[in-house]
Amino acid sequence: MRLLRTSYAERLARAFRPEDFATVFADADQFPLFAPSIESIHSVLTPLRTPDRAVG
Repeated sequence: MRLLRTSYAERLARAFRPEDFATVFADADQFPLFAPSIESIHSVLTPLRTPDRAVG
């Protein structure tokens, strides 16, 4: 799990809100007192601006 958290999970940090990311990739050995529902987590889409293409 640690390898997943340090490599692949870093790439997903931009896909979720920070609090949702923390919930999904929380330490399995430490249970939070008031954990949010996994079903309420959704990915965040941030569209990237693309340069206008020259019509030629």
